[in-house]
Amino acid sequence: MIPSVNSSVGRIQVWVVDSADRLRLEDCRKELSSLLLEERLAGATLLVFANKQDLPGALSKEAIQVALALDDIKSHHWCIIGCSAVTGKNVHFFFICINSCLMFKV
Repeated sequence: MIPSVNSSVGRIQVWVVDSADRLRLEDCRKELSSLLLEERLAGATLLVFANKQDLPGALSKEAIQVALALDDIKSHHWCIIGCSAVTGKNVHFFFICINSCLMFKV
């Protein structure tokens, strides 16, 4: 479940997770944990997008939150949003979150 998008905008780290790919979720958790240790991301806000929520059998954003151990992340502010790039569900939150983070310098 290596993210399909992994880019930084200022002090924001965007992490997109394929909610339908259960087999790679542990790899995704390890990669995210490693990434957050990098000095260049110190203090960055983490925005996790649980994509492909429209697919049957996709994990919920709550299940993704647990699988990625987001509650254990104390070094960064984070937010998780369930979305679907195909249907457009909650994709607008991407822009709202980035705008809010940049405006408030979270």
